[in-house]
Amino acid sequence: MGMNWGGLDRPGGSRPKESQATGRSASANHLAEAVYPILTAILVLLAATFYLVGQELVASGFQEYHPRLSWKAVTGPAVSGSPTAGPPPAGPPPAEPPPAGLTAGLAEQPGKVILSFTGDVLLGGLVRWAVHQSGADYPWAQVAPKLRVTDLTVVNLESPVSNRGTPQPGKEFTFEGEAGSLAGAARAGIDLVNLANNHTLDYGPEALLDTLEELKKNGIRWVGAGRSAAEAAAPAFFQVNGLRLAFLGFTDVVPASVGWPWTAGENYPGVATTRDETAMLAAVREAKGSADAVIVLVHWGVEGSRQPESAQRRLAQKLVEAGATVIIGHHPHVLQGFQFALDRFVAWSLGNFIFDVGGAMSSETSVLELEVGPRGVVERALVTPARIYGVQPRLLSGRSARDALETMNGLSAEFWTAVDADGAVRRAPPKAQVTPPPR
Repeated sequence: MGMNWGGLDRPGGSRPKESQATGRSASANHLAEAVYPILTAILVLLAATFYLVGQELVASGFQEYHPRLSWKAVTGPAVSGSPTAGPPPAGPPPAEPPPAGLTAGLAEQPGKVILSFTGDVLLGGLVRWAVHQSGADYPWAQVAPKLRVTDLTVVNLESPVSNRGTPQPGKEFTFEGEAGSLAGAARAGIDLVNLANNHTLDYGPEALLDTLEELKKNGIRWVGAGRSAAEAAAPAFFQVNGLRLAFLGFTDVVPASVGWPWTAGENYPGVATTRDETAMLAAVREAKGSADAVIVLVHWGVEGSRQPESAQRRLAQKLVEAGATVIIGHHPHVLQGFQFALDRFVAWSLGNFIFDVGGAMSSETSVLELEVGPRGVVERALVTPARIYGVQPRLLSGRSARDALETMNGLSAEFWTAVDADGAVRRAPPKAQVTPPPR
């Protein structure tokens, strides 16, 4: 005798035709009643798994889908004007409103300028997709109120913005933002971008020229690239609250010239580099001669490294001696320490900011504020920690903020600089050694 699935088996195994049909129906009902709860539980578990995996992909920036592909081809041709709006990708709830920062109480004080700086801004890759789906303001939505309140906000623009051009042959990662996407940066309060980096010419000279036009159209100024070597190395001057500030941009990271040159020449577009050190230092000295403070934006270092290389330290020393008041570093895609000494300030790397990140360290970011006083020197500094969720940076608060500030403090210790629990960055010279008394 077989197993009794429905309680209808009889000795001999025979049953009337009608009884057999009824038995099959009842057996099926009993089977469904037994299996249904199991199937329901399996489906619930699968749904929960897919949800958690999806959230992890969003939070990590879709790290398994780092844009080795041409996202221009994936998303189709970019549309002109503002990208189409749509539902934003999922993410955590917004952080609590941040403190007012260095701008509190300074609105009526002449001779005081508050500058804010962030890490790398990528408008290609998955950011391009997010902008195409959700609008040019989406990447900036959680940080725009913080960026708008300072006198000047400066970022490193890590991709051209154009609907033209072709990817550089043989280059592993190439990015291009959608035409119109810089409107979101302008509305977020971005005043100046550095273009001296290793992605500005990813889609060739014509895409770079389009980027310059897009910046001009949106009222955003730039340094570090141009239609010629003279334009690329030229400073951008700002007159703010009675102070004259000069900004310059240079890159130490220059891709191999395959298809087109990267370094700007006398008659062709490109970026300003550190390769001609004599010319670079001369540009800094010349800018210092007609400005109260000089801010140099440098693309340098090793990707993923938490400490600057010895060559960077030597270069920073030369820049300071030439007249640089502030040095802001980019390229490692992770945060590095601060150095605040003798009224000069170095941020070795501000990591990523608007970016499709690939790991925990590369999602750590911040907004750095510097107060430049009447003498043209840095008087105060404040860092507000943030984290990138998907492609969107969000300011941190509570325990998350404290942990991030502790990390920055540890990274800055070797430079005799401390980051306090409230985000204040201050000089912290080593304690004088005390010679023990003779026994």
